[in-house]
Amino acid sequence: MSIDWSRYVPHIVAVVIIVLVNTIYFFPQLEGKVVQQVDIVSSAQGTYALKQYNEQNNKTYLWNPAQFAGMPVLSGVPSNSNWVYKIYTGIRLGFSEPLGLYIAGCLMAYILLLFLGVNPWLSLIFSIAAVLTTYNVILWEVGHNSKIRTLIFTPLLIAGVLGIFEKRKYLVGFAFLALGFSFSFYTRHPQMTYYILLFFMIYGIIKLIETIRSKDWMPFGKGVLVVLAAVLLGGATSASKIWSMYDYSEVSMRGKSILASPSSTSVSDTKPVKGLEWDYAMNWSNDYKDLMAAFIPGFVGGSGAEKVSVSSSSYKNYRIKKAPLYWGQMMFTAGPLYIGASIIFLFVLGLFWIKGTIKWWLGFGVLWIMLLSLGENFELLNRFVFDHFPFYSSFRAPSSLMSVASFFVIILGALSIHELLKINFAKKKSKKVKQTKITPKSLYFAYGICGGLALLMALFGTSLFDFSGTPDINYNQQGVDIQPFIEDRKSLFRSDSWRTFFIVSLLAGLIWAYMKSKISKHVVMGAIGLIVLFDLLSVDFRYLNYGDFVKKKDISQIFEPRSVDSQITSVEPDRSQYRIHDITINTYNSSQASVFHNTIGGYHPVKMQRIQDIIDRHITKGNMQAFNMLNTKYFIVKGQEDQAKIQQNPGALGVAWFVSKVKKVHTPDEEIDALNEINTSTTAVILEDEFPNYVDGITDLDTILGEIRMTSYEPDFITYKTNSDKEALAIFSEMWYGPDKGWQVYIDGTPAPHVRVNYALRGLRIPAGDHEVRFEFKPTCYYTGEKISLLSSLLLIGLVLGI
Repeated sequence: MSIDWSRYVPHIVAVVIIVLVNTIYFFPQLEGKVVQQVDIVSSAQGTYALKQYNEQNNKTYLWNPAQFAGMPVLSGVPSNSNWVYKIYTGIRLGFSEPLGLYIAGCLMAYILLLFLGVNPWLSLIFSIAAVLTTYNVILWEVGHNSKIRTLIFTPLLIAGVLGIFEKRKYLVGFAFLALGFSFSFYTRHPQMTYYILLFFMIYGIIKLIETIRSKDWMPFGKGVLVVLAAVLLGGATSASKIWSMYDYSEVSMRGKSILASPSSTSVSDTKPVKGLEWDYAMNWSNDYKDLMAAFIPGFVGGSGAEKVSVSSSSYKNYRIKKAPLYWGQMMFTAGPLYIGASIIFLFVLGLFWIKGTIKWWLGFGVLWIMLLSLGENFELLNRFVFDHFPFYSSFRAPSSLMSVASFFVIILGALSIHELLKINFAKKKSKKVKQTKITPKSLYFAYGICGGLALLMALFGTSLFDFSGTPDINYNQQGVDIQPFIEDRKSLFRSDSWRTFFIVSLLAGLIWAYMKSKISKHVVMGAIGLIVLFDLLSVDFRYLNYGDFVKKKDISQIFEPRSVDSQITSVEPDRSQYRIHDITINTYNSSQASVFHNTIGGYHPVKMQRIQDIIDRHITKGNMQAFNMLNTKYFIVKGQEDQAKIQQNPGALGVAWFVSKVKKVHTPDEEIDALNEINTSTTAVILEDEFPNYVDGITDLDTILGEIRMTSYEPDFITYKTNSDKEALAIFSEMWYGPDKGWQVYIDGTPAPHVRVNYALRGLRIPAGDHEVRFEFKPTCYYTGEKISLLSSLLLIGLVLGI
């Protein structure tokens, strides 16, 4: 039997074009260059020491000593047991990221559109558009790698859900959905996964309403069971990541507050809360102007460092090539949430043209996501969701919701053109033409909405706004004249409004010409493809272009020591013996100092709540007792002419010490506040209600004679030698992460209970005499989770191959 190879030609060509387009866009990567991503730079600095430990000892460590006096890395644990994710390497076609990432995203979007019945050539066009939207490109430029990795698997989730409920192909739908969730959970950005599920919630409501009306519960019930099975199996392949992240979240800033009274002035009430505080979580909320930037890229100024020409007012007045043109409500942004003028117009057409569940789902779903992205600017809805939806209060920056919407907008746009091209308008009397909703009248309505709005903004928009926003507060305080920025904001607003108007008009004209049988199907399809790609890529290049790629050796400079770093390391070769506090940098938003020293600062979006409370209550207020107990031996401060210099702290207490007094308290607030009253070198604070009777029976502490010294150090494995003339309480300058979370203690090889002292440190009752104390970090959530991940991966791969 001969094989009809011609049927595969469109797909082969599509893959080649997807690779070609992405290769052209990310061409500097093939020259060995990389993007200097801000967030990735900070992350690399924060984990630099941990990486060195990993390489030196050929082990995977789960505790990072370099930041915040030590913290687990359970919010993003490495995993070698999810074999399903190894398929991602194949989908990347062997290319490394970011090129391989965006190729993989386009291929999955292409498969989705084919699965929905869209012809291969349209699937090619819109698959590229789905992944190369401007916001997706910006995510890589700023270093939100896990976010874009999670988002690119969205097409598999959509294909799975629609395959189960619309096509009733339960096995195929299960395979898509289970694979999609396996990938999505592995990429460890639960916020994006959660937002995607919020979109599917609208679909579930619509299907439930349809089922109630039809009274045919069997397909719905069967579909729900298949979905649950896919979610459970897909999630199980990343059990170590999900379990570890959840376990850690309980003690992080995203978990329940420990203190009954506020630890910062931003807290609005005195009740312990689960998750983030409203004001903090709602930072980076969109307003309606930001939403308009999905249609007109420069509507709200683009970015806080928008590239300007030498003829711009900003350059003429301040000689700057990047100007603060963003004038919205957020303090700053790296670029607009631009989905595409062409895509938005085709989406609106789809609302007129497409029938059935998918139209209502995508329409209401996009509206739902838009309203949620407004955050504090639509408090009536968002306060309810924040207070009542499980886990929603654990996430911040509602504006990022719109990154999810782009995939769904593009699906409806693709379906609208697919349905258009199925009709032969030359046969005006055919039944198909007469019954369709795809008419010139509906085209006029859609064009009137989109084209009319763009024209209105182009002609009159500059008189409707004052073009000043939240970011200007700092400039006004510094006495900087923002008028040149306002002039450039108006210019960008006007030019991009005209740009959007012409793109929409050109598309509308092409579609009208096809309806009037003046151009062929192939011409209109090719022209739409070129317009869509031009629309997106021309804006993409504003925010990530060849000039943003640098040689790898330029990136390595972030790991070069400063003079003060070299001064400290020359006398302190073992970083485990001391910590520093660097106030010459943005202490809690920079990990620069963590490259060379263990610090009490650093940057991490999910700090432990206890260190945040210590920072708020004591570190920022200069309480030396807190600095001393954290073994802060050196301060890096500004000297003459802003040059960094070192100040040594003689009160630093070292890695461990014995105390002669114990202060018992009964609430966490009393526990942390007691640090204002005690001398941490002699006294420890214990929460008696949590650790009752732990120090009972220890007598004559005032006359204790003894010493503790560290004998070996690895991030997950620390040993000490102790000597004392009697049983005593030892304090270790290591962050508390209790036995139920992973840190276990052994005295001479025998397990021993240890307690939390001073709100954040570890305390241990040690018998008299000479002993070896060993701390080991063995979190069950990770090690047991890895076994579950391996078994689930093998099961899922077997099921998918069987299907």
